[in-house]
Amino acid sequence: MMNSTQPQSDTTNTSVSSGSLAQNQVLFDFIDKVISAKEYTTLDEETREILRNQLVGRANDYINASVLNQLNDDQIDEFNVLMDNASTEQIQNYLSDKVPNIQQVVQDALTNFINDYGVGPDSADNNYSE
Repeated sequence: MMNSTQPQSDTTNTSVSSGSLAQNQVLFDFIDKVISAKEYTTLDEETREILRNQLVGRANDYINASVLNQLNDDQIDEFNVLMDNASTEQIQNYLSDKVPNIQQVVQDALTNFINDYGVGPDSADNNYSE
């Protein structure tokens, strides 16, 4: 049976760009669940906040790599131009257009993240018993 604190990778509002405050909050909430699932007993608030920020960065790296991996070379060149000149909304629209299954790509990236971090059901170091 899985522990009820297991983080779920259902963060369908997260995208490659920095996104809106709501999207960022979804990712921070997800990371809070990841930290809770690890059941750290000696984290003070300052260390927890440092860890939280580091894990958000790592989760974003997983998302970015997964989404960009869906683009061909020409699309990556277009994307790089957009990153310099476009609004967040334009970037999100571009990615949604070029990666029609972007929600699934993001979900899969976060599933890989939690498994690699050791809290997912497929991780070698999970906290759950069958």
